[in-house]
Amino acid sequence: MKKLYSLEPNWYAETCFYILDINGIVKFGITSNWARRKKAYEKEINGVGLRILKQEIYDTRWKAELLEQIVKWRLRPWVIKGRHEWIDAPIQMIFDCYNQTRNEIVPEIHKYEYIHKKGNDRWDYYRQIADISFKKAI
Repeated sequence: MKKLYSLEPNWYAETCFYILDINGIVKFGITSNWARRKKAYEKEINGVGLRILKQEIYDTRWKAELLEQIVKWRLRPWVIKGRHEWIDAPIQMIFDCYNQTRNEIVPEIHKYEYIHKKGNDRWDYYRQIADISFKKAI
């Protein structure tokens, strides 16, 4: 019997963290299949320019998601209403946030490996890490 597509991501698949410029709005996220992700964006934005600003590969999805979610919480004041991870802020500020987050978290990232196993509760862990690790505003 053929296995159906699983909703549970492959937490140990190589995954790309990306930052895009879509007509002056910054979008960031993660994907383990850039070709499929790009095609979905192109369909969604229907001809509006999409420019890749940064792509960084992580050896596991949980590492990429951890960074993505911490960055998301840190940039929350600039999120476009109803569109998490779409940010209306200067691009340099977003790069600074990502780089600072990566530099702070990656050296001890192994201690966060359990979080992805927490299912829907993991979102609270990401927010708590952002709040505790990065107390001052960007």
